[in-house]
Amino acid sequence: MFVRLVFFDYQSPDYQTFLGPWAAFIDQHGGFGALQYSFSNYNALYLYLMAAVSYLPLSPLVAVKLISAIFEVILGWYVYRLLRLRYPTGWVPPTGAVVVLLPTVVLNGAMWGQADATYAAMAAGGLYHLLLRRHWRACVFFGLALAFKLQIVFLFPALLLFALRRWLPWRALLAIPAVYLLLDVPAVLLGADPGRLLSIYLDQTNQYPVLSMNAPTVYTYLLQDTGDTIRKAGVLLTGLILLGPIIFAALHRIQLTPARILLISSLSVLLTPFLLPSMHDRYFYLADVLTVVVAFWLPGRLRLLPVPLLVQFASLSVYLNYLLLPYRVAERTGSPIPPLFRPGSDSAHYLMWIPAVDLRILSTAVVAGIALTAYAMIREFQQAADPVGRHLLSRDRRLRGHRLSLVHTSRSARAASPSRPAASRVSASSSNSGPQRQATAVSWSGNPGSLSEPASARTCWAIRASVTPCLSANWNASTASADLPLL
Repeated sequence: MFVRLVFFDYQSPDYQTFLGPWAAFIDQHGGFGALQYSFSNYNALYLYLMAAVSYLPLSPLVAVKLISAIFEVILGWYVYRLLRLRYPTGWVPPTGAVVVLLPTVVLNGAMWGQADATYAAMAAGGLYHLLLRRHWRACVFFGLALAFKLQIVFLFPALLLFALRRWLPWRALLAIPAVYLLLDVPAVLLGADPGRLLSIYLDQTNQYPVLSMNAPTVYTYLLQDTGDTIRKAGVLLTGLILLGPIIFAALHRIQLTPARILLISSLSVLLTPFLLPSMHDRYFYLADVLTVVVAFWLPGRLRLLPVPLLVQFASLSVYLNYLLLPYRVAERTGSPIPPLFRPGSDSAHYLMWIPAVDLRILSTAVVAGIALTAYAMIREFQQAADPVGRHLLSRDRRLRGHRLSLVHTSRSARAASPSRPAASRVSASSSNSGPQRQATAVSWSGNPGSLSEPASARTCWAIRASVTPCLSANWNASTASADLPLL
């Protein structure tokens, strides 16, 4: 928190042009009563928070940045919980929670006054519950993220793949728009225009006609920075590029594990803003966070270690270009920084598109991060399923008092004993000793993590969970790490 306090008195151009006037308007119109007016291009959920903190004895600048600081704490908590799934003990989860000290995370809220931590915290919470197969709770979190910021759509291609592979039920996805619409109801009751609330994100997408708002995207390689035709073609091309791997993965029936889910999510939030036009410099915020989570989750993938550094280098460079803009203007003009810096001035507009680091270099760094993440994901799919991730669901069920029983059926067993039942059941109540149970449970000889199962492995595993007392003490790590795929 001390690091953030250093920047709390800084008024960014965004605060002076947008957030500051909005806070003043809310204060002048009695807090929540201001929500009946159209004075902001942010969705209602964030305006609820701004109205709530307006009643505190704080300056508008501190109040706005306090909202971001609170959600950065929530973001660090869910990153910690995510890594605790991977490492039940040890120092890694607390260390991974240092994402709250990433330069871009600190500068985004404490210096810039932006609120990207709001949707990122909800996205991290949604992924945490998604790994535990708490589908509805995960989609509620994703709905909250959508109510905060439209940038959560960068994760939606990954959610589509999870639904196609039946990790995420289709009906659970209905919770995302339901939460979004439900959170608009209080604003409507206060007198806000429902049509404006429903079209606010559409208005945001049409606000800036340029191909890149100082963001390290593919459009930095082009000689021109405007063009409505290019923007429409870019959106269409992005959809086709993202749908290709999704359809391929769905048709090949890839098996999902927590490690693969995080890799897919990280690639989605990296590739989507890189391909879409009119992206802002802050839109890689969620990628900054998830690339760190994946690097901690898969420390053995050495190719993933440079990815957070590459993404952070690209994001931080464009952050500094914008945040230090008043000082750059003052240095060029030889005049002191004006009390109210307006980025619409000629000198500011000129310097906005002359970054301190060439955007093509930063875009190349993002391309390298995307390539390394994609390669690591392909390698992960070519190997067996993650032994740590496979038993996360069963461990969660054991804590709830469930029992896991495995049913193993093979053609050879049926041929040898036609009179025997088609399946032999192994359960916690069996009279077998611990080692015998373990030997039976891990007798799978196939490769469940491969893209295509060998034809010789004619074995089927079925999972049945029933509400019974917890598993016996004989269950240990070796049993939990059996080659049991989560279908």
